[in-house]
Amino acid sequence: MVGKKGHKLRTIAYTKTFQKDYRRMAAAGRYDMTLVNQMGGLLIAHTSQIVLAAEWKDHGLTADSEWDEGDRDVHLGGDFVLIYRIDPHPDDGSMEIVILKRLGTHSELFG
Repeated sequence: MVGKKGHKLRTIAYTKTFQKDYRRMAAAGRYDMTLVNQMGGLLIAHTSQIVLAAEWKDHGLTADSEWDEGDRDVHLGGDFVLIYRIDPHPDDGSMEIVILKRLGTHSELFG
């Protein structure tokens, strides 16, 4: 499938940890979960890192024992944070895949 600007849309995948985080955050009822869906749409549509950085405080994370090189952090509002990465698609090298890794508050994810 091709987006408006002629790019192939990225596919999306979720880690088991992200799925568990999502269910926990949704059940808590304190966070706007539509922001997660909105961000997923922006990521698969090739929204530029400049736009994401300006509007969503998107930035790369330093690789360490918890985060891998290429992991990124985007603030969905206040203390609500999404960790993701974009990799080449394992089945089709001409495409990319967005992997949603973690979701939570800044203090939950970074101590």
